[in-house]
Amino acid sequence: MLARRLPLIASLCVIVPGVFFAPTALAAHESNNRFDFKPTTAAPGADGRGISNYLAGASTDDNELWNSHVRATGLAPNTRYTFWAENNNDTFQPATVPMGDAAVCSFVTDNAGRGSCRRQKHNEPALAIARIRVGDMNTFGAVVLEARRLPVDADRKVDDGEIESSGGKRDR
Repeated sequence: MLARRLPLIASLCVIVPGVFFAPTALAAHESNNRFDFKPTTAAPGADGRGISNYLAGASTDDNELWNSHVRATGLAPNTRYTFWAENNNDTFQPATVPMGDAAVCSFVTDNAGRGSCRRQKHNEPALAIARIRVGDMNTFGAVVLEARRLPVDADRKVDDGEIESSGGKRDR
């Protein structure tokens, strides 16, 4: 009798935890992201910060919307830069590729090398890497500032070069 029930018991041990933990894992991207950019060798004196907030009330299952804003200093004066929300692939994947890289907004620095941009109600991939690149939304230029999401980070502080999330599953 026990031998016949073992497959059922084993299935329940796999399915039941999945039911309770899957919604949390799948909804982890529905959050507010703060990031502190770290300079690359292409712009060693640069610095910057940014936010990317999930719009719970405006998003649907098929169309997740975000508001984003970035600020940078120490960049080349009078130069165009673009903020990119990127997947963890280190290669250009256009927005038409599921979870690909997306150019969010562009700015031109002032005479002192400062600049910022914001975009509201835009689509964004899984934000594994936030980067500011030289050029416009069509060039995918050199990376000057970067922040990455760490696999494990419990301190809830936004450290240099890091993306920190707060929030979680939101009611729509």
